[in-house]
Amino acid sequence: RGSTFSVFVWSMQTGKLLDVLVGHESSPTSLAFNPHPSKPGQLVTAALDGILKVWDVFSRTGNMETLHNSAAVLSLSFDPRGTHDLAAATLAGQVYIWNTESASIVNSIDGLRDIQSGRHFKSKTSTTNKKGLSKGHTLGPNAGVDQNQHFSSIAYTATGHFLVCSSRNSPHVCLYTTNGFMLAHKLVLTRNRSLTGVSMMVQYREMTELGVHRKEIDASDSEMDAFDECADIRRRNQQKNRLPGVVAGDAAEAYSAEELHVFDVACSMDGRSIAAASTQGVFVFAADSGGQGGGQLYGTALERFMPRVLTKNVTVPAILACAKEGRYTKAMILALALNNYDVLLRVQRSVPAGEIAGVVRAVAAPLLPGLLQFLAAALHPATGSGEVGRHLRWLVLVLENHVATINDMCNGTVVSTPESALSSLSSAARSLDLRTVFLHLLSQLQEHHKVLGGMFTRNIYTLKYVGRSGCPSQQEALAAGPAEEEPAEKPAKKRRKDVVAAVEA
Repeated sequence: RGSTFSVFVWSMQTGKLLDVLVGHESSPTSLAFNPHPSKPGQLVTAALDGILKVWDVFSRTGNMETLHNSAAVLSLSFDPRGTHDLAAATLAGQVYIWNTESASIVNSIDGLRDIQSGRHFKSKTSTTNKKGLSKGHTLGPNAGVDQNQHFSSIAYTATGHFLVCSSRNSPHVCLYTTNGFMLAHKLVLTRNRSLTGVSMMVQYREMTELGVHRKEIDASDSEMDAFDECADIRRRNQQKNRLPGVVAGDAAEAYSAEELHVFDVACSMDGRSIAAASTQGVFVFAADSGGQGGGQLYGTALERFMPRVLTKNVTVPAILACAKEGRYTKAMILALALNNYDVLLRVQRSVPAGEIAGVVRAVAAPLLPGLLQFLAAALHPATGSGEVGRHLRWLVLVLENHVATINDMCNGTVVSTPESALSSLSSAARSLDLRTVFLHLLSQLQEHHKVLGGMFTRNIYTLKYVGRSGCPSQQEALAAGPAEEEPAEKPAKKRRKDVVAAVEA
C-alpha cells in the first residue's frame, strides 16, 4: 500500500479487515499460505528488496521470521503436499526452494538457460549476450545466455511432482521435477515470429538500410496530420494522461497488440491441466495420465486400442467367453489388461451382484489404477454409462478391500511382480499418481450428487407422500397385529368349478 509497504488481511466471511502486516522496506510482490494442516495461519510475503517475511496471522504476538534472498523476489508458491517447501522466483533468474521449518535453502533452479526470452522489435541487438564483443570472444560459461531475464510466475502442480515456471517476455513455459529440480519439459506457447518477444535473433529482413524496424515507421497516407491543430491537441492530451510503468490501456505510454507477454500460470486441482495467461489469450495444456480415462471413448478403434498387457490370452473373444462361462474374475482381469472401455463395461455388467466382492478382491495392485480409471470414465455425467448405482457399488468395494494397497501406492510403494507380463503394469502403477485419479472420481461424483440432489429436493414432498402411503408405519403395523396367513392355493379342478359357478350366478 503506497509508501507503507504493508499487507492487509481480510476475512472472507465478514468482509472486515483483520490485520495489517507491516515490516517490508519495499513494495510486496507476492504472498502464499502454507497448506500444511499444522500451520493454518502461516503466511509468507515477498518484496522487491529480496526479503521473505514469515507471519502467523492467528498469533497475537506479531512475531515474524525474515529470510534473505540475493535478489528481488517476484513470485511464491508452496508445495501442496505439506512439506513446508516454498519456491521463490527471483529477479536474477534463479528459483530458490526454502524450507520454512528450518529457514534454509534446500535446493535451487538456475533458469537463465531455459527461459530464452525474445527480443523487442525496437532492440537493435539479439538476446544472446554478445553485445559489444568482437568476433571470436566469448563470455565463458555464460556465453549466449541473456542475463536480464527471470521467471515472473511459478506454481506447483496439484500433485507436487512438478514446478511450473513462466517468464513475462518468453514464449516458453518450463516444467521442473521436484525430486531433483531438473527440466522435464518445455512448453511452447506460440512460434509466430511476427509477435514481439518470440524471436531471440534480429530479423534483418524487417530492418531498413538505416537499421530501423519497419514497425517504427509511420506509414500514414497523409502528411497533413503532423500540421493538423486538432491532431496536435489530441497528441498532447494523450501524452499528458500517460503514466509511468503502464503498458496497457488508455494511460499506456507505448503498447502494441502484437506483443507477447505471459502474465501468470496456474494448475488444475486434478493435476492434469496447466493454463498460461498471455496477451494472445489463455493457453491450456492437458497432460495424459497414461491410463484409461475418458479419452478412449472417442476416436477410431485403432486410437482407442491402448492395451496394458497384450498376450495370446488377452483377446476380446477369450474375455467374453470367460464371462459367458461364469469365470468372472478371470474375465475382469483379462479385460483390465486389454484396457478397452467397451469390453470392460460388458464384463462388469455380466458380473452378478453376489460375485462383485470376490471379483474386486482378486484384482492385483498393478491393475487397481486401471479399474479406478475405468470407474471414473463410466461415472462421467456426459459420456458415462449412466449406471451410477452399479459403479458406486464397485467403487465402495474397491476402497474397502484395497485401502492398504492404495495407501502403499500413494506413498510410492508398489508390490513387486517378478513376472514379465506384469512388470510393465508395475512400472505404470508407479508412474501414475492415484491422487489425480481420485480427484477425477470426486469431480464426477459431485456432478452426480448435484443432479440427483436437485431432483430429490424439488420432489421431496412427493417422495414423502409416496413413502408414507405405500407402506404402513411401525405403529400401524403393531396395532394391526400379526398378519393372517393366506390360504393355500386351491387345486386347479376346484378353481374351475368356482369360476363356472360364479359365471352361472
